[in-house]
Amino acid sequence: MTQKAYCEAHGISHATFSYWLKKYRSGQGMSTGSFVRMNPKSNDGVTEIQYPNGTLVRFQGMVDAKYLKELIR
Repeated sequence: MTQKAYCEAHGISHATFSYWLKKYRSGQGMSTGSFVRMNPKSNDGVTEIQYPNGTLVRFQGMVDAKYLKELIR
C-alpha cells in the first residue's frame, strides 16, 4: 500500500503522516515520547489501551479509530 493510499484509508493528511514518519525514523519520536505503541484489546465488550507507563484507558465496546483521533487532538 502506498503512503497516500494508507493516509486516505485512515483519514489522515499525507503531510502529517510524512512529518511523524520522519520524526520516527530519525529517532526523535521514540526519545521524546511522541510515539507510544498501543495494543488495543477487546474482551467482554470492553476495549482497553494500556500505555507503557501503566496508564489504562477503558471504553465500553469497540472504539472507532476516527473517534480516538478526535480525542487526541
